[in-house]
Amino acid sequence: LLASKLSNTYKKPFIVLSENKDNYKGSIRGVDGFHLIDYFKDFNGFEKFGGHAQAAGVTLSKDKLFDLKEYVDTHIVEIQESNQIIECEHIDEQALNLKDVQDYLNLAPFGIGFEEINYYIGNINIQSKITLANGKYYKVISNHDIEYLFFKSDLFDRIKENMNVVGKISISEFRGIKKVNMIVDAILEDEDYV
Repeated sequence: LLASKLSNTYKKPFIVLSENKDNYKGSIRGVDGFHLIDYFKDFNGFEKFGGHAQAAGVTLSKDKLFDLKEYVDTHIVEIQESNQIIECEHIDEQALNLKDVQDYLNLAPFGIGFEEINYYIGNINIQSKITLANGKYYKVISNHDIEYLFFKSDLFDRIKENMNVVGKISISEFRGIKKVNMIVDAILEDEDYV
């Protein structure tokens, strides 16, 4: 689940491994435009490797960890982000509440054939904008107390009052207080949304 969440958040492939006594076990998650099976076809260091174009489970012996790092470093590929159509569901901020969002999240795990929904929320009224991690990320809190998290640096300059966003909803918890949030994938102009 961690590899999938990281891949969805940062729009990059991720490998997450857990160390066991004799080996590493883990998962790999890809993104659109990146085929895992093709990418790793020339790497023979996995004890076990199974999956499909965008997800795989792996077992790696401990003595092959350096080989895997070297393979990834020497086989870096450019993943092109095209001007793609993002399928999304329109939802009003007022409709986002903890119970309904938790019910939705209980449907996980999401994946191919059962994708996580992209939501479009328009005309966001900003209550506050907070810089996180020395400017690496931003959090915007709306007048409806929804938290919008921005991890993509190309979006930072476009954060503004009455913006329209697309992203995935979740629930965060800090000091025992739960809040609905969205990890923002795109900021859209009015004419971008059809």
